[in-house]
Amino acid sequence: MDGINICQTTGLLYIQGVPFTRDHLKKLRKFFKYSKKVGGGQMKHRICVINTYDESSVTIDTEIIKKVFKEYDVNEIASDKDFN
Repeated sequence: MDGINICQTTGLLYIQGVPFTRDHLKKLRKFFKYSKKVGGGQMKHRICVINTYDESSVTIDTEIIKKVFKEYDVNEIASDKDFN
């Protein structure tokens, strides 16, 4: 997948240089499922996610989230608990 990879050291999934844990991805998927119900198909949603560590950002939409959950086993991606 272009611009998406898993770091073998940390287990984080990077989308265009911005790191995501399994928990972040699940929250994004939940948001997009909810926003689809609210928008009724008339609206398309995108979220700009900003990494507060280095201010890098990526725009996420439903297609990116669908690809991630289709192409990757999210259980192999690091969890927030791995960093606490």
